[in-house]
Amino acid sequence: MVLFTKDLTLKERILEYDKETLKRYAKGYNIAGISKLKKDELAELLANKLLEPEVMASRMSIFDDEAIKIFERGFNGKGDVSGDDDAYDTICLFNEIDYVAVSRREFIVPCDVVEAWKKLRTDTYDKYRKRSSWVWKCLYFVEELYGFCPVEKLLDVVNIKKGMRMDTEELIEIFDKFPYDQLWSSRIGELIVSDVYADDLDELKNLRITQGDKPYYLPTKDEVEELYRTLALASEKSYRDLARFLKDELFMDPEYAEDIVNELWDNISTIDDYHENLQWLLDQLDFNEDGQAEKAINLFMMCMNNTRMVVNRGFKPLELHSMSGIGPGNMPTIVPGSSKAAKMLSEVAPQIKQMGYGVDIDGNAVDMPVVNMPVGVDGPAVRATI
Repeated sequence: MVLFTKDLTLKERILEYDKETLKRYAKGYNIAGISKLKKDELAELLANKLLEPEVMASRMSIFDDEAIKIFERGFNGKGDVSGDDDAYDTICLFNEIDYVAVSRREFIVPCDVVEAWKKLRTDTYDKYRKRSSWVWKCLYFVEELYGFCPVEKLLDVVNIKKGMRMDTEELIEIFDKFPYDQLWSSRIGELIVSDVYADDLDELKNLRITQGDKPYYLPTKDEVEELYRTLALASEKSYRDLARFLKDELFMDPEYAEDIVNELWDNISTIDDYHENLQWLLDQLDFNEDGQAEKAINLFMMCMNNTRMVVNRGFKPLELHSMSGIGPGNMPTIVPGSSKAAKMLSEVAPQIKQMGYGVDIDGNAVDMPVVNMPVGVDGPAVRATI
């Protein structure tokens, strides 16, 4: 157990891990000759590695100025992040790279980490870290909303920030120095591929087919920052309307309501399935009055149409609809996934049909409208049925 004092060392911090975990950790840094080492010896070897300037520079390069300020609260004593969820989440990231020890809402930076960091933090390194941490945020956007893309498309996202002009060579150099155990994507030649798809070629192929020739959405700086900070883009008006409905009309706990809204965004952005996402939302809700189910479904439809999706390379369905010039009457048919959902849908079927959606309460539709774009969103749309 870690002694939570200002004299804590990094070796003592990582001795919390079992020996097999320490071995895997060491192998990730290509440390040789570890098979016969005792746990204490292994921890010391690994701690020395993590304190090397080059290794620390890599591991700290993913943090922006605000994160560094929070980190430095833990120098020479306990830092406190009580009542500040964003700061606590940041400290959890530092905990993942093993440069802090955390106990409940308090944390401390090991004394030898403090010493090594003070030596590393020069003006030159700070300038590099500011650029590198922005690339890290942009990379998260690409992983979540592109899935995979050419390096040049990541560069386009990086360069949306005012005053940030970077070329491909610098971008690749920064990417290749990111800490290996924190990366969730790989650079395969000229492609950046999220590990979700790099580890599953069938999923990668399916995504490529689904995305087709859609263009890549270029986000704003605020969208990159919001997605990295909150893991969702739920500040969009349709999600704010849904959150107010959950809090004001269903009397849901505000924090729980925000959790539902953020999780719904995550579900919709990654799963382009009206049925599954609607079913998930309805399963979270308890209605007290007539008309609430109808309102919930209407709000859901607005969210579904205004969510940036990986299958659309970051575009919202409404944006693609506008770009493609497809007229009304091409919306999918909604099929309930449970008796509860079927009852709710039967009550609001007329209103949903007015919105252009088909409703199949019994789940036995033979023909369902689909729209194909065989040559991409800039080409003609071909309506068919399945």
